[in-house]
This record gives sequence, structure tokens and C-alpha cells, in this order.
Amino acid sequence: MSTDLNHRVRKTDITRSIVEGVKVPALCGELVLCHHQGADAMPGCETGSTKMEVCSDCDELYDLALQRDALSKQYRQRRAAMDERRHERDILKELDTSLQEVVI
Repeated sequence: MSTDLNHRVRKTDITRSIVEGVKVPALCGELVLCHHQGADAMPGCETGSTKMEVCSDCDELYDLALQRDALSKQYRQRRAAMDERRHERDILKELDTSLQEVVI
């Protein structure tokens, strides 16, 4: 076990670990006990110490998750744009059909 590394842990698990004093799984699978680092805390992360390196496996998995989320967001945006265009085409078809009926 590499206890001399900062690990990435889900926010809810960090809270549970600090409050209940239990070990929780990091992204890499290692069980870690989170605690407040005080003056040694990394900026924006009270449980990460500036005196330790970040676990490379946790970092890689975290980066992959961020990339997946970004791609998922892009997919949802493109899908919404396609649905909107499809809806506009359907409206135009209905108008065209209505106009043809009026002309006939």
C-alpha cells in the first residue's frame, strides 16, 4: 500500500471517511483514511497534502472521467441540435402539406 500518496476519492466518501473514521476506496482501488491536512492542505483540497505526490493511477482515472464527461456533454448538445433541426423539418413538412391542401 502506498500511504505516502494523495489519492482521488469521491466527495461523499471523503465526508464519510472524515466523519465516521472509516477507510474509503480511492479511484485506483486502494482503501484510504481521509483526514484534514490543516496548513499543509493543497489549495482547494483540505484532505490533500502539498507534501505528497498524487497517485498516478488515480490521476489517470480522474482525467479519463473528465474526458468522458466532456464527450458526453458534447454528444448531448449535438443530439439536442439534431432533434431541434428534425423538429423544424417536421413543422416545415406540415406547413407544406397544409399549403398544398389549400391550393388544391
